[in-house]
Amino acid sequence: MSAKALKGSRRGPLVAADGDVGEKRVSSSPPSKEMPSDAEDDEESEEEDPVAAAQTMAVDYRRVSMYEAWQASSRPIVGRSRGTVYQCRASQERQQGLPVVRVRIRGQAFLLHQIRLMMGAAVLVGRGLLPMHAVDLALLAPLRLQLPLAPAEGLVLLNAGFARNANGQAAAITAEAAGHADDDVLMTPLEEELCERFLVDSIRTKVLEDWQAHDSKLVSDWLQLASRYKPSGELNDEWKSLADHHIKLNEQEEEDKANKERARIAHSVNKFRSFLLKMQAESGNDSAELSQEWLEDPSIQQHMRLRLLREKDSVQHKVFLPNSISTDVVMRFGTVPGREVSEALRALATQVVLGKLPMDLTPQQLIDVMMLEDSSHQKIASDEDEDMLRRSRLRRWAYEQPKLKLIK
Repeated sequence: MSAKALKGSRRGPLVAADGDVGEKRVSSSPPSKEMPSDAEDDEESEEEDPVAAAQTMAVDYRRVSMYEAWQASSRPIVGRSRGTVYQCRASQERQQGLPVVRVRIRGQAFLLHQIRLMMGAAVLVGRGLLPMHAVDLALLAPLRLQLPLAPAEGLVLLNAGFARNANGQAAAITAEAAGHADDDVLMTPLEEELCERFLVDSIRTKVLEDWQAHDSKLVSDWLQLASRYKPSGELNDEWKSLADHHIKLNEQEEEDKANKERARIAHSVNKFRSFLLKMQAESGNDSAELSQEWLEDPSIQQHMRLRLLREKDSVQHKVFLPNSISTDVVMRFGTVPGREVSEALRALATQVVLGKLPMDLTPQQLIDVMMLEDSSHQKIASDEDEDMLRRSRLRRWAYEQPKLKLIK
């Protein structure tokens, strides 16, 4: 979108977002109004010109806010459909002499029109048409808050990766989307370079041409539609109150969830430690502390593995860590889900089980431990360089930190 669009420029937005690839254009035509169920036709009335009636309806419809009939008490509670966004970055650029804002979004999967709705909301907030607490309300409350779809021109799907199938194979279009060095990469470096050149020379050029060619219609129609999303002062106050209420509810829910999670992790860790100490004692070592040398003995590992299989006890790394840790690691290290993340979490779980890390650390505190190998003295030239540095730290945890073979 243009750099001026967020400030209220009449020129309108130039969208250059990476993500969902919808093709539906935004229309400024008003939807038809439904007749009340108790309304009746007057048989003696004169026949009305449908064209004139439609024009009158359109004029009247433009005068009201899109939220005029919004009432919290009458809105249905809907099931939450969520798509996890791992990374969202925006940068101001100039393309063919025009100022644009390029937004790059990386996620697990994109819901229908998710990217266009995000861009539409961003433009409304930037132009002062929608208060920020309305976005909080849309995300936290089980209410449907309608937002405008940004035009589809400019949305590009850049990359994709695919998780392991039943045969344990994973694939990605490029190496950047691969979750492990052993994943199948479908493009060679030369093919990636050719695709990047095509993106810059052809796709982005075409996008800018379309926006300039349709500037008087596409931009003006969408901005006219967007202007109707500004809520009234009374409705704005209602939203603010609702948003504050749901923020407090969410904070309480998160605190309750964290307490239950700490109790679950403590139970799992203590149970597994007791099992290891019992096995250690049976082997003739009566120490109250776990012996690293004993744990690394291959015959001991095999014996314990068979014992666990008989007792049907789970020893997956996730039982010793917070539920959200995998997603948090992906977001913090700028990577994608895959075997590297799993291996790093195995190493983290091993340290928790062996008592080298407290079992009540939050996901943020655990990630801070993983980020301790700080290389802030290194000069970071770009976001890409920072991502590479973070991924190198993650790989050190995945491949160099010790892991208990019993933890999967």
